[in-house]
Amino acid sequence: MSVVDQAAALLAVGGVACVVVATVLGGRWRLGLRYAVDLWLEAGLLRLGGDPSWDRITAAAALVGARRLIGVGLRTGVGRPGGLSSHLGAGGGLSPRR
Repeated sequence: MSVVDQAAALLAVGGVACVVVATVLGGRWRLGLRYAVDLWLEAGLLRLGGDPSWDRITAAAALVGARRLIGVGLRTGVGRPGGLSSHLGAGGGLSPRR
């Protein structure tokens, strides 16, 4: 395992620690998740600097996509009372807030 792979693994563990610490200390798991996803993305991009292979490129692209989706979910409040789910009408489309 190279130094780059070890640093990437350290970032991945740091991401898990962010979620745990934010949840335990402040009950703010969304904030911890935001930082964790950023650290996981950095780990994937760091691994590209070592030995770029198609597997690593695919993994980094998947992390970018996941980060975007999670970011949208955190910003819109999907799953929270008053979040995006409260705007969904009977037909599944968006309806104005009442």
